[in-house]
Amino acid sequence: MTTAVQSPPSPSPRRPALPVLGLVSALVLSACSTDGADGPPPSVISPEALVTCEDNGDCGEAGAVRWSVPLEGDHRLFREPEWPSEVVPPELWMDRGLRAPGAVAADGTLYYHGDSRVTARAADTGAELWSEAFDEPVASVDTAGETVVVRTRGPGEEGAPVHLLRSAGDGVEHLGTEVPDDLADVWVRGNDTHVAVGEEHEDTRARGPRRVLLLDAATGAVEWSDEVAGTLLNTNLAADNALYLAVPLKDSEDGPSRIARVVDGREDLVFERPEEAGGDSYDLWATDTGEVVFNTGRCEWRAIGCDTRGLVAVEADTGRTLWHREGTGSVVSLTTDGGATLLHVARGGGYRTVDARTGEVVAERTEAAAETDALLPAFTGQRQDPAEALPPELRADDGAVPEEDATRAQEALDLVPAELRGPGMERPVVLDGLAAGTRHLTTYLDADGHVLGAFLGCAPDGVRPPSWDAASPEAECAAPRLFTVDYGL
Repeated sequence: MTTAVQSPPSPSPRRPALPVLGLVSALVLSACSTDGADGPPPSVISPEALVTCEDNGDCGEAGAVRWSVPLEGDHRLFREPEWPSEVVPPELWMDRGLRAPGAVAADGTLYYHGDSRVTARAADTGAELWSEAFDEPVASVDTAGETVVVRTRGPGEEGAPVHLLRSAGDGVEHLGTEVPDDLADVWVRGNDTHVAVGEEHEDTRARGPRRVLLLDAATGAVEWSDEVAGTLLNTNLAADNALYLAVPLKDSEDGPSRIARVVDGREDLVFERPEEAGGDSYDLWATDTGEVVFNTGRCEWRAIGCDTRGLVAVEADTGRTLWHREGTGSVVSLTTDGGATLLHVARGGGYRTVDARTGEVVAERTEAAAETDALLPAFTGQRQDPAEALPPELRADDGAVPEEDATRAQEALDLVPAELRGPGMERPVVLDGLAAGTRHLTTYLDADGHVLGAFLGCAPDGVRPPSWDAASPEAECAAPRLFTVDYGL
């Protein structure tokens, strides 16, 4: 069985207000931050050097740091009242409209982006393979076969240039491409051989044409380029490189919206959205075996899979409905097994595997949860809810924090730990005291099939108070770290 495609990371939802701490803005510029001497003790990621699990003799243990490396740049701790702080790289704290740092793993390499640089590291050891700087901040990194697709976007700019890179010896090669630099709100979808690039209007209901290009991933050559009407629906790009677009209704039209399939730059099929798919709230998955699957509905914040989502499958060549199921859960990924496509689905705390052609449930519960490779996006590293993580004396009912507790309160918010959760794990693993401002970036398998999570964080003894003459009012992270942690599977 081989993995075909996995769900891309979703943008962070708006955080709910929590009746925990009433920290005031003055706290940010006070002496409440740690100064490295009286603050939290150091952790395994504190050394200003490459650290590996061999140094500590805990390789493979749940919660053990596989490797940690120091990062360069003026990182800060972005703090919000009543919420765990987060580490942000230099340019991000100056323009919160820029994308957060991120990472993607493929074929034994972890590609990390923060600020205007992409760095490739050996996923198992953390050794640097190459590092490439760009003229503008990096918005996202994707992979297509052996090609790394980088989008950059400057502060306040509408255009988002697309760069294609391939490893070459000890460095990196830029592939020449004719993708226009002025594409607005760029989206990227890729498979093993091709990259689809297009623009999306800020108003998704706009009927104006969007420019779309299909590139050869190995060379960067444009295979076709055209203007299309409609909003991209693809969660993934199947082997036939078909794009599915929501065709906007005319003012005089009523009824279900239509979906157009575009192949080789040509609209070759238009069909009505299945009635069972409901409104416009769904994800569309295209298979390599002739099905298009609508994963209907949305999950609540923090939910990996919820029982309010359903599945509707149609025949790709006709738009004819094949089957539908209510309350199935969220599609995590697709895999191919012989001539069939399997949908790996999360529902609440459980998992199931569904045949995309028939809708038959072919595996459930423990058997379905054992498909670790297919369920990688379901492994998470979210911070604990501060209402549960903070000491009881800091959870003031009236929203006030006594002055004598201000330092402890901010320190506690900085250090709210991440929890490792995922299929097949009997209980969450809490990364207590490991890092401040922790961000979970991605999850991947090492060469031996063990699950690793990649994180950005600040060594707990590396938090410094803000100063009045600094460029940012945020607390300084003097010891930013990129590190990976073992899930124990």
